[in-house]
Amino acid sequence: SNRGGGLEVVRALVEVGVDVCEKTEKFASAIIVAAETGNVEIIRFLLAQNKSLVDYEGYDEGRTPLLMAAQNGRTDAVQCLLEHDADPTKMRKKMCAMHVAAQYGHAEVLKVLLETSKVVVGVDADLPHSPDGKRNGSGGAVIYYLSPLMLAARYGHVEATKVLLEAGAEVNKGDTTGWNSLHRAASAGHIKVIELLLSHDADMTKKNTSGLTPLAAAAKSGQANAVQLLMAKGANMGDINDDGQTPLLIACSNGHEAVVRTLSPSAGESPPYVRAERTNSLGVKDDKMRTPLIAAAEAGSLGSVRHLVSLKQWAKVGGGAPSDDDDEEIVGALKEARTGGHVAVASLLLRKLSSRKRQSRSNTLSIYACHQQTYYAQQRRELWLETV
Repeated sequence: SNRGGGLEVVRALVEVGVDVCEKTEKFASAIIVAAETGNVEIIRFLLAQNKSLVDYEGYDEGRTPLLMAAQNGRTDAVQCLLEHDADPTKMRKKMCAMHVAAQYGHAEVLKVLLETSKVVVGVDADLPHSPDGKRNGSGGAVIYYLSPLMLAARYGHVEATKVLLEAGAEVNKGDTTGWNSLHRAASAGHIKVIELLLSHDADMTKKNTSGLTPLAAAAKSGQANAVQLLMAKGANMGDINDDGQTPLLIACSNGHEAVVRTLSPSAGESPPYVRAERTNSLGVKDDKMRTPLIAAAEAGSLGSVRHLVSLKQWAKVGGGAPSDDDDEEIVGALKEARTGGHVAVASLLLRKLSSRKRQSRSNTLSIYACHQQTYYAQQRRELWLETV
């Protein structure tokens, strides 16, 4: 009757002795359902019967009326429950009402919570939250401390982000791993949220505990549009992470061709100093001595490898034929392609070696081994596909 919105039916059931606190393992209590559906009349009626119901938990721990109203965007129900002294700090799955409203993008609910409970919770409340269920090296859950702003940014909720920023949320606040709101928005590719955060002085140079800037985070997750926006706003593509990788190397390592192209030098549109910066990044090596080309070959990204090899020609001053250094880099990439069994990548790299290098005695065995290994890797793959 509650789900159907019938106050008279609920009233009649109470009059004949039905317990308003009744709940089972599968069904929530009446006030939880009323909060979920935003039925303020039933909420008021039930609280008049028993005011302690305001923080009553459902069939699972922490499932309070306020949390469920906030999650479902029931602004009037949230207001009603707060007027009856609902506790805004009650948590379910490590999240309070403020976090839930931010995660689901309910800006109006956030406004009510901020007006009513700012002193209690605060716009920067950083309660433990493990949204991805990730594990640390010891097998335990990785506990982040996420503010509502981080959650709103991560899920791309522009209006919720705006409400929190205007309420004074700290834009550069980071969690326990150093990820802040800009990192999260960039990693998820939420362009409008990125623009909003930058307009509130979000710091593009901030690094997380792995040394990733927001630009690097966007590159790692393959968000080419976010990468382009951050670069246009002046993000430094030369910053390196704890593994010595630039954003370009990170994109190559993860096989994100669109990002590789965005970060690569262009002969046309970019100002000369930007082209120089991008060209220089082609030769940067990480802690494993991998260049972007070698990293792309290891990842098996044919498009990235083809693009990077083509750039090696015009990016050099005066152009010209492949140098010994170019050949050595291609041989290094060839070995990685061979190890990973990336047949198409290996074939492309073989064609790009100078004829002198291909005929060199020192490379004959390596090239032959690459042919053999990539061939048998392809054969094994085709056999596997026939059996599934």
